[in-house]
Amino acid sequence: MSHRPEKALDALRASSSEDERGRLARYGIPDDDAMGVATRDIIALGKKFGTDHDLAIALWETGNYEARSLAAFVGDAKALTGAEMDAWASDFDNWAICDTVCFRLFDRSVLAWTKVDQWCVDDRTRVSKEVVDPNQWHGTANHGNSVRSN
Repeated sequence: MSHRPEKALDALRASSSEDERGRLARYGIPDDDAMGVATRDIIALGKKFGTDHDLAIALWETGNYEARSLAAFVGDAKALTGAEMDAWASDFDNWAICDTVCFRLFDRSVLAWTKVDQWCVDDRTRVSKEVVDPNQWHGTANHGNSVRSN
């Protein structure tokens, strides 16, 4: 097993602060499994670790808010499977992780609009209301176009 997930988690812990953790509640983000890492630091760590889909999967599986956020920045949209997208979407527990994953990873996948169509009829409120709002999706999954064509 690679040591990269532990290195990434150590880097997140080193960037954490109680002040930042306290800010999460102000934005309606549950902090029961959070470290308190600023988004700017997560973005920087994403650049440091680079694209690494196996790392993204390992980080997602921790269930930690910041680890899951970092997963969105290191995940490889070309390697992302429909099953992974479904599993991650079913794990969304707040708007912030939903937005981060959708706007930093999912919308770069060729599967994006197929998943939007599927999730539109999903009974899970978080998935059907937040993930599939086409007004929110502005990525490049549709061959670089920002507007979906029907």
